[in-house]
Amino acid sequence: DRKGSVAMVEYLSGKTFEMKQKFRDELLSTRLEDLKAMAPLFKKIREQGKVCVLGNEDKIQKSRKDFDHLVRIVT
Repeated sequence: DRKGSVAMVEYLSGKTFEMKQKFRDELLSTRLEDLKAMAPLFKKIREQGKVCVLGNEDKIQKSRKDFDHLVRIVT
């Protein structure tokens, strides 16, 4: 069961509710200016030809032709 697997991974990695909440709060408070400030880093990564995508598994699978390989982090 997916919930159990996620809970186990979080427990083993030491991830707490507070850590998840902090990440969520930071993500939701991100502004366009914050992303623009990261542009030099994004450009450097793009120049190296590396891409990392986190998202909905079904949608990523539908676009799998766009990726060299996929790695599932949470099972």
